[in-house]
Amino acid sequence: MNIREEIEKIEELYLEETDNYGDYYREYRSDEEAETEYELKEELELWFKENNVVSSVEVTVAFQSCGYDCSVISIAWLEDGVIEADNFLLECR
Repeated sequence: MNIREEIEKIEELYLEETDNYGDYYREYRSDEEAETEYELKEELELWFKENNVVSSVEVTVAFQSCGYDCSVISIAWLEDGVIEADNFLLECR
């Protein structure tokens, strides 16, 4: 199992593709059929827990203003005795 690939699969669920603003990642996503809302941080933490991976997932507010917020998600995990990490911007429009 490649942990980074599994993380990227989860991240892709939060990718918002737009024509006007460019693509961006959201902190939350909705499943309209199930009428459920998901949070990226919680989904990642659940995946790590279910797969017994030592990890840390943190979301830091980077900027807030009327109509636009952005945060940074920082992910770190232990894989084959090596600390791996990923960081990217989450936007809310």
